[in-house]
Amino acid sequence: MQRRKYKFNEYPIVFMWLPGFGEPALFSLYSAFGAMWGILLVWYVIYLVNIGVTIYYNHKLAFTRSHEWHMPI
Repeated sequence: MQRRKYKFNEYPIVFMWLPGFGEPALFSLYSAFGAMWGILLVWYVIYLVNIGVTIYYNHKLAFTRSHEWHMPI
């Protein structure tokens, strides 16, 4: 019994959520609209990570003395 060969853009419904697969993909790699939303999502994630790292590092510097200079030996 042969497996069914899927043509281009005729994937099973399980893979519909992946970017670039299927018709109604919001973050599609083939449409400019989907690519725009994908880029905005990546930028927003980088922005949130940047804020989190900044707050964490400033908190660490405020409550420790590890940033102060010490004699090498």
